Amino acid sequence: MYDSYAVDGVKKTLAQYWVDTREEGQPVMKYEINDTGDQDWYIQLKQENVTLEKDKWYKISFKIKSTLDRTVKYAMQHDGNSDPADAQDWTVYDGANINLTSDYQTYTNTFRMTGDTDTKVNFTISMGKITDQITEKHSVYIDDIVLEETEKPEEEENPGSLVEIGTDLIQNGDFADGNANWSAEINLKDAATAEFTDGKAVFDIVNVGEANWAIQMKQSGLAIEPGATYHLTMKLTSAVTRKIEIGLKNASSSIYYGGGVYDVTAGEAAEISADIVASAEHAANKEAYFILSLGKIGDNETPVGTVTIDSISLVKTAEGEISGGGEEGGDKPAGAELMKNSDFSEGEANWIKAITADGTGADATAEFTDGKAVYQIQNPGTANWNIQLKQEGIELQKDSTYQLKLKIKSSAARTVDVGFFGASDTWLAGQSIVLEAGELKEYSVNITPNANNAASTFILSMGKVGDETPAGTIEIESISFIKTAGAQ
Repeated sequence: MYDSYAVDGVKKTLAQYWVDTREEGQPVMKYEINDTGDQDWYIQLKQENVTLEKDKWYKISFKIKSTLDRTVKYAMQHDGNSDPADAQDWTVYDGANINLTSDYQTYTNTFRMTGDTDTKVNFTISMGKITDQITEKHSVYIDDIVLEETEKPEEEENPGSLVEIGTDLIQNGDFADGNANWSAEINLKDAATAEFTDGKAVFDIVNVGEANWAIQMKQSGLAIEPGATYHLTMKLTSAVTRKIEIGLKNASSSIYYGGGVYDVTAGEAAEISADIVASAEHAANKEAYFILSLGKIGDNETPVGTVTIDSISLVKTAEGEISGGGEEGGDKPAGAELMKNSDFSEGEANWIKAITADGTGADATAEFTDGKAVYQIQNPGTANWNIQLKQEGIELQKDSTYQLKLKIKSSAARTVDVGFFGASDTWLAGQSIVLEAGELKEYSVNITPNANNAASTFILSMGKVGDETPAGTIEIESISFIKTAGAQ
């Protein structure tokens, strides 16, 4: 399987590579590096055209060492050069920074393919600049690379409290030690530069890409407990008005424990303060990741500009005795309306219109007027998600019962889909709704989520559903979501 390795040819003078021999007489790939250069991808071990199938689990492992203590980056990601029309898509399906010493270590990780089946995946180990440019000559050895399909790992029983209340999980949160404990990951070539200086992390961003993961800052080794509450405080400044995203995830980002999206105003010193209740659906993780994403956030327009982070703190404030979460923390009572601006009396407030035209043919406009959301659809595209209405941050509790009610009318007979989704588009609950031409539909259904989620996304999908979906106008008068019963 691993027979087509390549080194990026841009900076071949930085390093030489060849198959060497270990003490045991077995072949090993050796890189003799004179200078890492100023980009991580300048020196790479790579195999192209790896296939990862949607929702399958995989185990990656390899042996690696360096004659100089340093960091390298491993990734399984879509090949953005495989399709000239899709050159910005470098989606990372699994990846991590790995700290090397002079002793061989075996890196191992199990991950789920959360995207659609992809036959154009690159396996890479990047040995250029990861945190600092290294000009000292050294060698990196890589051996025994194995990628295999595997079963979903069984989650261990929760071991109880991992850290005491009052513990700050973030190390070097004031950046007094520069980039110690932090990794800046620019996953889109030349999209940004990152510098840790004068007690700050400074990201100079020139391209946000098409997803939040394009530019990230990470710290690993956080002890996250299910249902526990953590208080996040951040001080930062942005040259432009934009959104940023915080996520607590596992190493492969296939499990989302909690987080949120926050607004930052241009030129103003922002002090973000929020409680994050870790998802109760997953076991505790002693090696979770804190991820600050600075690429494009959701369907929002995200301008480019410098973001300066002064400090980050994540303090445990409550043990894991509750499920779910929300703005006030804890589970919402029965009878509470969970949908904000459910009657559109405040126009577009709290709602997101998403029309994905590129490559789909979808053509539509959306207007919030007279207490309605009105979609004029000329072409529904090729999939239901091509035209959507969304609301983020809705709390769900596993096995509780909720009533979803819509008042909706379509000028043409057709079907729409409604659903609740977690991180990485994980499906939690939903239904299809059949609409008759010109008739106001008052739709009501009881929904029982299959997992806890403190900040799910509600999505009404109005793109192509089924074999034939006509053009037409859809008017949504109200969307209500009320908890009617707790988990039994």
